[in-house]
Amino acid sequence: MIARLYNTLGPIGFLPGGGSWASFITLLVAYTLGFFNLSVFYQIITVGALFMTALYTLHATRMQFGGRTDPAEIVIDECIGMLITFISIPVKSIYIIAGFALFRLLDIYKPWPISRMEKFPYTWGILLDDCVAGLCAWFILQIICYYY
Repeated sequence: MIARLYNTLGPIGFLPGGGSWASFITLLVAYTLGFFNLSVFYQIITVGALFMTALYTLHATRMQFGGRTDPAEIVIDECIGMLITFISIPVKSIYIIAGFALFRLLDIYKPWPISRMEKFPYTWGILLDDCVAGLCAWFILQIICYYY
């Protein structure tokens, strides 16, 4: 039960467009709790802890949704991918908006190599596609930060 609440972020995973809601709420919570003010080391530790917890609990949650490959109700992967997008990014409105848009576009359309990550077995595919989408968005956002 707790694993299901964690992986669906409570009721958020059951909303229409749950992945986008999860990403948006992740930004609000991260900002409120000071994620952006942490050192890069602690940002990475935070994301790593969320990733490891999800990896440990996702199989049981996935089975509760009939064993589907990537149930839409599971949105912890969007939360992790969104946080990866903002590691070491300064808090500025333009960066927050750009990072959110980049991550969501990459997560929805899944260009290569993101699409390749979905093919990993078990719960790895659920997590890795969003982590790689977050890394790609982070890379593009780094370029934006450098020029703006």
